[in-house]
Amino acid sequence: MSGTEHYQLNAEPRTTVVASAHAYIIGWASEKKLLASEFAVYSGEKRRVADLKLADLSPMTELLPLLS
Repeated sequence: MSGTEHYQLNAEPRTTVVASAHAYIIGWASEKKLLASEFAVYSGEKRRVADLKLADLSPMTELLPLLS
């Protein structure tokens, strides 16, 4: 798998990041929102994940004040 596969918009979406060097934190969700969401199992994986869209996540600018 090449590193450019993360950026192929027309390819099947990536669900597992093979190394933290390829991980991006672009939003966050509260525990309440995660637990209230539906859960899904993606094709080719066994783990269940919260079925949230990027639009459902809060921006990182709202998380930073909570951490300080």
